[in-house]
Amino acid sequence: MIETKARISEVKKSQIPVVIFAGGMGTRFSEETELKPKPLITIGEIPIIFHVMSIYSKYGYNDFIVCLGYKANEVKSWFLEYSQTRHDFQLNLASNRIDVLRESGTNWTIKFIDTGLNTNTAGRLRKIRKYIEADYFLLTYADGLGNIDIDELIDQHLNSNKLVTMTTTNPIGRFGYARIENGEVTQFDEKVSLDNLQINSGFFVVSTQVFNLYKLEDTESWEVGVLEKLTKENQLAAYEHKGFWKPMDTLRDKRELEELIAEGSPPWLSTKE
Repeated sequence: MIETKARISEVKKSQIPVVIFAGGMGTRFSEETELKPKPLITIGEIPIIFHVMSIYSKYGYNDFIVCLGYKANEVKSWFLEYSQTRHDFQLNLASNRIDVLRESGTNWTIKFIDTGLNTNTAGRLRKIRKYIEADYFLLTYADGLGNIDIDELIDQHLNSNKLVTMTTTNPIGRFGYARIENGEVTQFDEKVSLDNLQINSGFFVVSTQVFNLYKLEDTESWEVGVLEKLTKENQLAAYEHKGFWKPMDTLRDKRELEELIAEGSPPWLSTKE
């Protein structure tokens, strides 16, 4: 039997895991992270990590590896409770057996790996190496949302012959910009695009060769321990994302993301412009 192109594509996608850094303490968001880990901070009553996973799932990538650390058990508990409450099920109290009567429709497989409370991001990646069998994998953070075209990102990576492709975004200045002449404001812009600057917005494609080339020590960050070295070795490609992207670093960011949900369909799940 000859498989269709679509079927072959589905088989390949099922083999590509999405690794999510979700173990940091989120110290810049202390208003909420003293009570819960940053990945569980809600946007429209749903944790931001779930929104991140939904971006990948939209493109058919449903195999996740979550690198946990700070309040790891709380992340595990949220997903366990979500899994149980989203199904119709039958509970046998004598045997403690649960039989699912109706599926929730969320076809995700998630590995929750406690990579240590104080482990830095490069070390977290090393600790989940054994769960990756493909030649490359997807990698992101649990606190940034964007309508990234994941298929296009992967296509560009495979054509680049680089070890890693990093999605970059042109940021908008957080503060208003004023031009002053002779003591008077002659120009004011509330939001300023920093035209010649691109920032790391996550959403990586990573060759598994990085595990052989770098030590990925517990104390090393992914950004300094790997990305800076890849840059010097001309092995870091950039995928320039032109659509929506926004991090959630502060309470202000959270409120702005919630306002976007209240307006209708979340822009991070829309088609890239």
